[in-house]
Amino acid sequence: MASPIIGNPLKPFFIGSLIGTQCSLLFLALCGNALATLGESAYNDMKSPLAILKDPSKWAQYGSILVVGALGASLQFIPVYLIRKRKQAKADALALKKA
Repeated sequence: MASPIIGNPLKPFFIGSLIGTQCSLLFLALCGNALATLGESAYNDMKSPLAILKDPSKWAQYGSILVVGALGASLQFIPVYLIRKRKQAKADALALKKA
């Protein structure tokens, strides 16, 4: 409903909104699951994030935290990479146009 008001074509607006909301909802669900599974006692036992990596026996216990962290980082870096790539393509096209 907002697509015509803000001047976006409906198809890219719908696809972008669908993908954007589903990825964030998946991330939030994984965070909630990790918190519910581990509880506060697991966080009190953990001295530092590097302690998880040093002790392989704790990987299974804290694995969900690592997965959620990696997913969160990737969800932040992918849009930044795509925006940077698009800006670079526009700059290259502008440079070719001027030359």
